[in-house]
Amino acid sequence: MGEELFPRYKQQTTRASEIAGFDMEQLCLSEEKSSDLSKTIYTQPCLYWVSLFQYKMLLEKNQLPAKGECVFAGHSLGEYVALCVAGAFDWETGLEIVAKRATFMNEAAKSKEGSMVAVLGLPYEKIKEITDATDGVEIANHNSLIQTVLSGSKPSLEKIATELKQKGAKRVVPLAVSGAFHSSFMDEAAKKFSAFLETIELKPLSEVVYSNTSADVFPSDPLEIKKTIVRQINHSVLWQPLVAKMAADHQLKVEDFHEVGPGNVLTGLIARCL
Repeated sequence: MGEELFPRYKQQTTRASEIAGFDMEQLCLSEEKSSDLSKTIYTQPCLYWVSLFQYKMLLEKNQLPAKGECVFAGHSLGEYVALCVAGAFDWETGLEIVAKRATFMNEAAKSKEGSMVAVLGLPYEKIKEITDATDGVEIANHNSLIQTVLSGSKPSLEKIATELKQKGAKRVVPLAVSGAFHSSFMDEAAKKFSAFLETIELKPLSEVVYSNTSADVFPSDPLEIKKTIVRQINHSVLWQPLVAKMAADHQLKVEDFHEVGPGNVLTGLIARCL
């Protein structure tokens, strides 16, 4: 990913690799390194940089609405791209934050092993009812009206998968991730991340950004921004409620959605959120 970006932003590519501690261009473009991109310690810095500079490129090409003409949201790690664009921090500080987030989440995943599965074709309310009655499993992402992602221990996920299929789920798909993210499995990561953020200065937001954990507009106050992004590490991403809130917020007049970043997964999800 990022084939068009690295030659266009050479200086920023070099700087990004210095901050991240690995050759970002090589990791994103090399087929030999492609398996490493599934490891959260690499995924997060790469996804942040590629998404942010794709936004910059599309803006330069006049292929996106200008600031002040749109509002922002990002799914999980993508929320940091939205916050950077909205002025909470510059791109280098954002990459430093994301790299630390990745490190802490990777450490937590190693100390408390877990995984994630996507549940397709069963309403969220029914999944929540079953999940609430199952030890070791939590809802990680409410992605759309027909897709919910669960985090938990592998034995618990295997057990609940059978029950979900019996109750009408069309598919329960294991995800290629290195941990049980957006759940209490990440509590230790959230604590470390909170302590790290005390050393970082954030700025008030200059644009409207919607939060994953509240499905509402981010507070502008820097201290509250920090609390909100810490909470995202070990709490559910409420993507479907977030998109529904954006679409229903007539004051902001959100009518069109533009996806920025590698792939078009969110475009597909948004179509199933409303």
